[in-house]
Amino acid sequence: GARNTQAVQVSGPSGMCIDATEFNRRIAFEDLPTAGAFTVFDASRDMFEVARNYAHFFAHESCGFCTPCRVGTSMLVAAMDNRSEGARASRAAQQGRNPQMSRNLAMHGRLLPHFPKLASSLRPICVSCVNHFWRHSRC
Repeated sequence: GARNTQAVQVSGPSGMCIDATEFNRRIAFEDLPTAGAFTVFDASRDMFEVARNYAHFFAHESCGFCTPCRVGTSMLVAAMDNRSEGARASRAAQQGRNPQMSRNLAMHGRLLPHFPKLASSLRPICVSCVNHFWRHSRC
């Protein structure tokens, strides 16, 4: 069994990530839908870095044909990379969420209805990891 579990990734990289406060949720279409894939993370993993790696994966896998997918995934990757690099230098002074990251995720959400499946699949994991685990991130 898992020990010191901090998060569960539900439904693969395009699903959402839940923290310990949500472990009592029901796995059902009405609450927490899944395609059957689960990844369990212990406290040794930096969940922001997990989301950043997923973002890089989606950007790499994009065919690049449609502009919203190509640009949207690139913008999200750039925002997460900038936050990761910038936060390392100023982590001691900054304990809250990054306003730029929040703006980028909000903009991504407004554009979501216009995004193809690949780009819109990236948002849930990024949002859930940033919202649940930002304060615990090592970046």
